[in-house]
Amino acid sequence: MGYVICFILEISLIIIHIPIELCKLFINLDSLSSSPNTDNPTVILVERWFRRNILHVIFKKYLEKHGFRVFSINTSLFYGDFDLAAKKLDDLIEKNQLEKIVLVGISGGGVTCLQYLQFHEGWKKVVLFISLAAPLKGTWLAKFGPPFKSIKEMIPDSVFMRKLHGDKLLHPEKIVTISAKYDEMVPCRYNFLEGVRNITFDIFGHNLIHTIYIPTFVHTVGLIKSLVK
Repeated sequence: MGYVICFILEISLIIIHIPIELCKLFINLDSLSSSPNTDNPTVILVERWFRRNILHVIFKKYLEKHGFRVFSINTSLFYGDFDLAAKKLDDLIEKNQLEKIVLVGISGGGVTCLQYLQFHEGWKKVVLFISLAAPLKGTWLAKFGPPFKSIKEMIPDSVFMRKLHGDKLLHPEKIVTISAKYDEMVPCRYNFLEGVRNITFDIFGHNLIHTIYIPTFVHTVGLIKSLVK
């Protein structure tokens, strides 16, 4: 996909973001389809943005079409720090008694996942963590964001980021990062982790890679299915 086309799609996704919020009146993002294959892992799409992104329903439906039961959760950046977001993720898992989990951390949701895995014993139930365009090491954009605690924590040299990466990374063999080569919000180097599998698509666009970019969906399904072969 050419960079010009990617740029046009990225701008279009930003422009339509607010109008398509109306779709939430008609779509239940928390609806579940039971997996026909009980051997399949349960997938949780983890967001961390100001509001849930309705376009992620496309990703959710794609995963369900391939036989996975999918939950989704967003902890708004307006409220609380990333440890609170990790606790809410833990609450979702405990409430639904989930096991054999694949976490797909979308953008800021990837930081939520890493906090959960590193400090809340998440690896006892998680079999794979896919970090999708996530500021695992922070992002330059946070320096210019509103003064919410969650935003400040995403500054690359914040106390939170130093603590998040202060201990040894647990189970790097179960972590995969997926990034756009040119990401205007989270440059791919901020999503990379040492010792893990880092996948980079040669495209432009932070929103594009986690909303409508089909290769992201295909690679995610492939990674999950490799667990149950």
